Amino acid sequence: MYFTFLNDQFIAFKTLGECCRYVLMTKDIELPNAEDPVSYSRKALGGELQIYNLSAAFQLISQSEDGKAQMLAQSFSSAVDNFYK
Repeated sequence: MYFTFLNDQFIAFKTLGECCRYVLMTKDIELPNAEDPVSYSRKALGGELQIYNLSAAFQLISQSEDGKAQMLAQSFSSAVDNFYK
């Protein structure tokens, strides 16, 4: 899951490309044909674009040596993924 913060709210997307397309659209920036939305949004928006990969953060925590942290991260990751399916 990828999240971005726009108009005072977090918005979730299944893929990074979907997230970048949406941000470009809300900023009235047209994505040229055959252009990668991720690369283009980084060029067009620079540091203005903030995308958070929550699933990757949970995955890293679930690989830690702390068993309770692993279980909590797996539980949160599963809940977030199920909520935004």
